[in-house]
Amino acid sequence: MVWPNDSFAASGFSWNCLRYRMEPGTLYSIIADTKNIPDGYPASLTQTGRVICKDIHGHFLIDVLAVIWVSLLVFFHFLLALGITSLGAVWISNSKWVDDDTNKKLAYSPNLMLTAMPILSVGAFAEVAGHLFDNWLYIGLIPTVYQAFFYGGLALGQSMLALGLWGEGRGPGLWMYILPTLSVLSFVSIVYGGHSCTVKAQLAGDDNSTIYQLTESDIAYGNCEKVSWFVLSFVTLGVSTLFLFLKAKCPNKQIRNKYLCVGLSCLAFGIGVSTLITKTGHQFYHLPTVLGFTGLFYTELLFVKKIPELNKRSKITTTAGETTACRKIKKK
Repeated sequence: MVWPNDSFAASGFSWNCLRYRMEPGTLYSIIADTKNIPDGYPASLTQTGRVICKDIHGHFLIDVLAVIWVSLLVFFHFLLALGITSLGAVWISNSKWVDDDTNKKLAYSPNLMLTAMPILSVGAFAEVAGHLFDNWLYIGLIPTVYQAFFYGGLALGQSMLALGLWGEGRGPGLWMYILPTLSVLSFVSIVYGGHSCTVKAQLAGDDNSTIYQLTESDIAYGNCEKVSWFVLSFVTLGVSTLFLFLKAKCPNKQIRNKYLCVGLSCLAFGIGVSTLITKTGHQFYHLPTVLGFTGLFYTELLFVKKIPELNKRSKITTTAGETTACRKIKKK
């Protein structure tokens, strides 16, 4: 195998991966096996779009369900990348972010929120591009340029959305610089991690081996699956998610807490199921994963949309209460 110069386009969907666990201990495994592939993913397959699962044909009905499952998987990825971000842009544009009577802003910068939508879209499309390359498989946290754009883009877009919605105090202050900076640094960290992994694999040698032979380069690349490359993006996403709900100008704390709980539940669900994929190799968990993250962003944008409405409703309620109180005083 001449790695990583032999690059091949993806050949389609890996249907069998939906029904069977990745075969441990074989050339086609992306699951670590201490006996044959210690802590490694075969780079010759995962990085050239040719990861193969157990090649066993199931019942016709199972094959049909597999096609439906992957179709839903693709649909929700594009929904997250294009549909939800477009819907969010429309909602933000059509909402009134300035109080007509007091002329006070209900959000720090609606334009910043609008700018976050295409950034989130680009980040989500980077994941789609990565899946097109690897036949829509989830192959873990080995750093690549695709994942740099995905996690870095989500961190930056989420930060800008939270900072733009900020309604507490005079504004985000230093957070306006800290969160975007961390987002950019998270992108750099993942790109550097990918470069580092490539160098390690190249130094491992084995350039004269055949393409279907597991090599030291494969194992060296597989050992690069480290959470440390992604820590900055995870931290930035977590902090900005909390800020989005807690720092918004939301007069109804009960409604705010409801959206916060739903959003965090979706995030925890998505992360938990993605961990199951990595640990078990069952690719059918990929659909619940994307559903979790789709639910998170949809919940956030619904909350953003409701902010002007909640402030208007609160103002009407307050005004009505003041009017009633005045009438009682006059009667006395």
